[in-house]
Amino acid sequence: MARMTIQPIKNNQSLTDHNRSIWSHITELPLDLRIPQQRRERYRQVKRSGLNGALVGAKNILEAVIGEAKEQGLTESEINTFESEVTVRREITHTPFAGDDAPYEYGKSQLPDELKSYVHRLEILKEAMFNGEKLTNREARMAKRTLTEFQDPQGERVDLIAQYAVLWELVERTATGKEISDIEDLFAFAPWTSSEASKLYRLAVEKGLLKSFTILRLIAPLLTPGSGNAHVPELFIGAHAQLNLPYIWSWIQEHQDKNRDFNVTYRDDSHFKEHNEHITDAVALRASCNWREFIKAKLNGAATETVTLSIGRDEQENSND
Repeated sequence: MARMTIQPIKNNQSLTDHNRSIWSHITELPLDLRIPQQRRERYRQVKRSGLNGALVGAKNILEAVIGEAKEQGLTESEINTFESEVTVRREITHTPFAGDDAPYEYGKSQLPDELKSYVHRLEILKEAMFNGEKLTNREARMAKRTLTEFQDPQGERVDLIAQYAVLWELVERTATGKEISDIEDLFAFAPWTSSEASKLYRLAVEKGLLKSFTILRLIAPLLTPGSGNAHVPELFIGAHAQLNLPYIWSWIQEHQDKNRDFNVTYRDDSHFKEHNEHITDAVALRASCNWREFIKAKLNGAATETVTLSIGRDEQENSND
């Protein structure tokens, strides 16, 4: 079984132009803002996480907390007892801004309890996949979306490697202001829920209801001019199967002019039937993608192979182990 280890290298090419999506800042545990001690903690929380991922000062922090207090139903007289901007500035002086791209620290997590263990598993998985690279605050925050859509925090029905491929794509596109409509389409049709859902997803693309299948660059090898046939690791094939996508694999073709096309090979492709050379059934291929087996292989020093991917803000060449 091929297993993936990703090592980033810098490049600034992107696959397509997209519109910006705006996401809220990290969800915090609710504090009672009537209590001065908890109110001061809230000032520090906002300083650490920022607002919409951006660093903010005492004035904006105070305004944000006052807004939250109004939502909690505090009266004007109660709000008038809040600390001054000067006091807030003094309170947050020694609190560092974490930022969306800063490493997520599970030991200091302010995520809701129902999200924490799921995010921690993704954190462990990413470190294994990316040779020690940490899960970011943005990924931790946006993992709420994949947890909501997959409803599978242990990766029993849709393996966590496949879930993380979707989360990674969502996070990278959001961070760089690119369109996510194909990801929203994937969530809407949810092919992993049944064979019928997968068939409908394919039909929607073929009939033009959807522009394209979702582009998941973490599991789609990049084929550059002159590089020959694409090599698709078994792990990637297994991840496609875990999502029950109507195609056995996908890849990105780069042309001489640097333009890129996204391609898929359907599970019922006639070539497979004629030559009987590859198992294409998603149920049979799911076992090739297992996050627990992946972690175990990493811990035991599994060998690696190389595959090139077109991923994220940076172009990255990757090792698969």
